[in-house]
Amino acid sequence: MQKQATVTGASFLKSFEGKYGTMFVHSIQFDNGDAGEYLSKTQDQNKFMIGQQVDYTIESAGEYQGVPQYKVKPVVQNTFSGGGGYSKRGGGNASFALSYSKDLAVANIAAGNQVSSEQVIQIADKFLTWLNNNQ
Repeated sequence: MQKQATVTGASFLKSFEGKYGTMFVHSIQFDNGDAGEYLSKTQDQNKFMIGQQVDYTIESAGEYQGVPQYKVKPVVQNTFSGGGGYSKRGGGNASFALSYSKDLAVANIAAGNQVSSEQVIQIADKFLTWLNNNQ
């Protein structure tokens, strides 16, 4: 169940070796009375800081000596906004001509020749004219 509360307590309890390496168990308490254990990959966890209001989930973890146990986890905000994917817009011939002209300029510079930006544009214009006339 997802909830929101202010952290009133956060303390390291113990560590153990799990299938993903060393895990660190922390006891977390909230101002609404919820409490539970949080597993972290670091001993100095930073997801539940005292005084911080957080979104979290809490789930039953069974009982230990007749006392209910709970697991808490921070709610991770999804910041993925989607991939760029394929877009048909783009520069078409003009973009290709400029890119090819730039590649020629780089090759010339690498060979010790000087190339001005005006020359890059003139060559791109020639490539663009050729591409547009020979489709």
